[in-house]
Amino acid sequence: MRRLEAIGAGLLMSLVAAGTARAGVIEHQTLKGKAASVEFLISTPETCADGSSGSADQFVSLFGEESFLTSRQSGNTLINALSVIYAVSDSCTGAVSIATGQVSGGFNSLNPRKAVMNANVPLTDISTGAPAGTLSAALTLQGGSITGFTNEHDKTVFPDQSFFRTDQVKSTTRPATVTGSVTVGGVQFVGHVSTALLFDNRNSVTDIGR
Repeated sequence: MRRLEAIGAGLLMSLVAAGTARAGVIEHQTLKGKAASVEFLISTPETCADGSSGSADQFVSLFGEESFLTSRQSGNTLINALSVIYAVSDSCTGAVSIATGQVSGGFNSLNPRKAVMNANVPLTDISTGAPAGTLSAALTLQGGSITGFTNEHDKTVFPDQSFFRTDQVKSTTRPATVTGSVTVGGVQFVGHVSTALLFDNRNSVTDIGR
């Protein structure tokens, strides 16, 4: 679920630019959109050098988002991205490697119950910065009934008392079935889904000068 991650620092910068001396709404941002998260795990049992049991694990996480962000200060922004985390670990040796990647586009939310992830995502090793292969995704997620609903409203008064922020988060969560293909280095991960969720978000943040 997304809580207007794109706002945060951007709101604070707009406050600096606009000044907080005047009363009234300084900034107002809303995010309306859909997102999906899918995780895969392939765990292969192995015997460690000392005879104990261990495993070699390959983990893939995909997060897609298609949202429309409106800002009083910055105008309108369309967000569409597919982000990937790929991790390989060996419990016997303690070795861990992590690679990440992101592409613009690649995610299409057809409706609250159906979404598509379709992209080739170049991966980069987070430790060395070197290329770490490519993840190829051609997935369809079909959502079920709503299993989670969020409706939160918070108010934060900033330390200098010059303005306060209201933050409202509304979202629904649906479990999803996954079909299609996800490969990294020739390894097929479909069939090894650990989590698949669809989200429908309606969030807003307002900063008001005193």
